[in-house]
Amino acid sequence: MEKDKEGGFEGESGMEIMVEAKTLDEALAGKPDDGFDWGKEIREWVFAIGLALIITFLIKGFIFDVVKVEGESMQPTLMNSDRLILGKLGYKPHVGDIVVLDAHAKNREAYIESQKVAKGQSFTWYDELKLRMFPPKSLNLDRKYYVKRVIAMPGDIIDIDPKNGDVTVNGRLLNEPYIHEQLTRPLHDLAFPYTVEDDRVFVMGDNRNNSSDSRMSALGTVPVKAVAGKAVFRIWPFGKFGGIY
Repeated sequence: MEKDKEGGFEGESGMEIMVEAKTLDEALAGKPDDGFDWGKEIREWVFAIGLALIITFLIKGFIFDVVKVEGESMQPTLMNSDRLILGKLGYKPHVGDIVVLDAHAKNREAYIESQKVAKGQSFTWYDELKLRMFPPKSLNLDRKYYVKRVIAMPGDIIDIDPKNGDVTVNGRLLNEPYIHEQLTRPLHDLAFPYTVEDDRVFVMGDNRNNSSDSRMSALGTVPVKAVAGKAVFRIWPFGKFGGIY
């Protein structure tokens, strides 16, 4: 079999077999357009981004979150601008836990219930969802998050000595090595001793002289469902990286 001058091979029978050798560019140039589907490509990207957002939302909403401490109410345990990992999945409050709570949840729920009564059957699930997600700004019912420590559980009887701030729960004096200092001035308008209602918890800041908490009727005891989760880990500043208990 001999190679002819055109780059093919001529067999013994005289039949010519052409073998073309092309560069990649030549091959692509000679290949008919396969009709790249931009619509399909865009749909795939939109699906991937949407799926990532949904997963992020589910993780943030139900598993864990990162929160920033604002203010001084939890000093010396937590400082202003500390960043914390908040555990959410299956969490139930316990005494001593540091939690993040929605300070306006109780008033928002009360407003929603009042609207249900006022509007009757004309009040739909959509109305309720809208009030939960976008409550009227003028009523100060939007979500406002506090970081506090759980002091007493539903059914507990809590008492606070107005002179030195000693806290007793069910007649037992609490050992509180975490507080910033003893109470130097009364900060509450609740009458003590106080019995914590069902499905609620009593919370206070570790900085007892500078904390808006369950001692004040403006917040009061907190519905358990208003507790977003438990602070489990500090990730900032790096010098204090680690557990907080």
